[in-house]
Formats: sequence, C-alpha cells, structure tokens
Amino acid sequence: MAEFKKVAEISELLSGRKEITIEENKILLLNLNGEIYAIGSRCPHKGLSLAQGKIEGNIITCPYHGSRFDVATGQVIKGPAKEGLPVYEVKVEEKDILISL
Repeated sequence: MAEFKKVAEISELLSGRKEITIEENKILLLNLNGEIYAIGSRCPHKGLSLAQGKIEGNIITCPYHGSRFDVATGQVIKGPAKEGLPVYEVKVEEKDILISL
C-alpha cells in the first residue's frame, strides 16, 4: 500500500502551481481547474525547471527548449526530451495535498 505524505495545502496553489522539494525530489504541484497533479519539475532534456512552463489544457511546455509533457501521465508529447516526467499519485484530504513518493 502506498504511503502518502502531506506536501502542501490547497490554499498554497492559488496561483495554480508550486515547486517543492521532498527527499531530494523536485516536484511541481499543479492545480488545473480544481484537479491537483504532481510531476517531476525538472525537464529530462537538460534538467532545467518546468516551474515557469506554459500550461495549455493538461500540457506543460518547458520554457527553455520547448519540450511538451502531459501532466497526467508524464508522457513526452513533443521533444527534444526523450524521457517522460515522473508522476506522483495525489490525494486531497480536506485542505491538505498528499502525494505518494
């Protein structure tokens, strides 16, 4: 059974995103139309942050080299990245956001 850890509160995602570090993992929390996602926040292409990436629907675009990823699956939609992003299971309990590492 997966162990979940509280990482933030819903009120911290009013801007729609928040980058956190948990156990040396850089994770980007996203609030897209009330749905919370947790993905790796480093683009696998060059290791640069996705925190300021443009979001259209469920797709985030790396602000540096244009790689595009599906935030629900982590899958690469468009390169140059060849590898997808890690995706973390999310639970919301009342005001708390929990993820499984």
